[in-house]
Amino acid sequence: MKKKLAIIVIPASLLSLISVAGCEQYKDERGRGDAPVAAGRDDTPAHVINFPDNFGNVAWKCVGPDKVFVSSRSGTDNSSSLVVTPNRKDCEK
Repeated sequence: MKKKLAIIVIPASLLSLISVAGCEQYKDERGRGDAPVAAGRDDTPAHVINFPDNFGNVAWKCVGPDKVFVSSRSGTDNSSSLVVTPNRKDCEK
């Protein structure tokens, strides 16, 4: 019985370790390995609106004259969503 358990546990443990190690390469000094960006990027923080559990959080940020809203979850598939509101007076500098 112990031999059968070892045959299952050891390969499963190795597979888990390899999977976790493989994800590490996607991290960089900016965080989770965001897509490359050109010089002159805007690294200022976004304004985050936290919602209770089971609701997606929302972040917004001015990008030039436009305000961009991003949610952490949307719909039943838990994908994020993006909304751009163009030419906002509150985003003019």
